[in-house]
Amino acid sequence: MAEPPRLFEPRWSDEIIDETTRTLRGKLGWPGSLVDHFVSELHAHFDDAWIDGYQFMVPCMTNDTKDRHVAAAAVHGGAEMIVMLNVA
Repeated sequence: MAEPPRLFEPRWSDEIIDETTRTLRGKLGWPGSLVDHFVSELHAHFDDAWIDGYQFMVPCMTNDTKDRHVAAAAVHGGAEMIVMLNVA
């Protein structure tokens, strides 16, 4: 859905991808080589998705403290919506 013709444009930060990779390794047991390949593919196919320069906005966010970086990246990146998946 994020590939042409795009139904949405993904946006994420290094911090969001770090959280994702920790979950893939720790909770889902993905081997490091697969996680590394996943991140490499994200860069290869969605290199424009990375948001940077949002960090100054984190203290201004009023949502849950641990998720403020997500809100700040979304606002800075001009996102219209935040989609969060819970992998339990």
